[in-house]
Amino acid sequence: MKNILPKFTKSKKPVILILGCSFTNAKFVSNDDTVPVDKRGGWTFWGESVAQRLSDHQGKEYDIINCAVSGGSTRQMKEIFMWALSSDRTIEYVFVGGTDFLRFRETDMMNNTPWLDVNTHPLLKGMYHNSCNIIPTHFFRILFEPGFNVKESDYLKELLEKYKLEDRYSDIEDWNKFFIDQNIMYVMEQTLIDLRIIRDVCIANNIKFHYEQVLGPISFPSFIEERLPEMDGINLLTNDRKWMSFLYSKSHLRDYFKENTIDFPDWPFFNRGLNCQLLSYNLEKGHFISKNDLHPTAEGQRILADYIWKRYKKTKL
Repeated sequence: MKNILPKFTKSKKPVILILGCSFTNAKFVSNDDTVPVDKRGGWTFWGESVAQRLSDHQGKEYDIINCAVSGGSTRQMKEIFMWALSSDRTIEYVFVGGTDFLRFRETDMMNNTPWLDVNTHPLLKGMYHNSCNIIPTHFFRILFEPGFNVKESDYLKELLEKYKLEDRYSDIEDWNKFFIDQNIMYVMEQTLIDLRIIRDVCIANNIKFHYEQVLGPISFPSFIEERLPEMDGINLLTNDRKWMSFLYSKSHLRDYFKENTIDFPDWPFFNRGLNCQLLSYNLEKGHFISKNDLHPTAEGQRILADYIWKRYKKTKL
């Protein structure tokens, strides 16, 4: 958190706080060396653009503080928000740029192992050009190396018997799928819980909250499915029906988000963020940096900002 400390000590003006990942981080610079240096970053991102328009509309001067982190997760956004709230600054608005729901930065309590850089993992090497998307190693072990030792198998068998699922999952392969499926749902649910915490704390502190699903919420599983086609039967990957089934029937937060769509437009987010809905993958359109780096260009960020501001102004001002 120390790197954001100066942002909260410069003045006493009220704050518009921006949270998100690399699609929102105004300091993002592409690592694609096939792109000219001046085309890799340095432009205005949607968060600053929307915040400035809000400031102009209100006729009030704000400190616009962007705390988005490349590779960041919703859990990390919540932690940064809580830290910012504890400062002596007055936060009046919070804008959150939603990221992949399966990014889950949390201490690995089971193995106490270090964070795993996807660019060093044999399965995921080269998945991202900027090596900042890191997830606990234990989660990777569960997701990509689902073999069990005897102790784990016995424990899982007890769980299956307890919940009367032993007939449905009758062999170790099915147990593996069940285990993976449950962990994916757990991470999804934790992400939704973190989003609710940010919004509820905002409301309790008279802070106006707004969320936009800028990056698709399940882009990471789509990558998994491409490389592990035998996992097609597992829920919550790329299939819209599976995604909707989770959000509408399995998540215990389904009613909360459905009742607060004004703060969570595009709920239930499907499997496409605004980057997919609004921007063209035809590189001639100039919406993305390159075929190797699908982060929005200056034009792509302008399109996102125009859309988000138009919707925000129509529904909330």
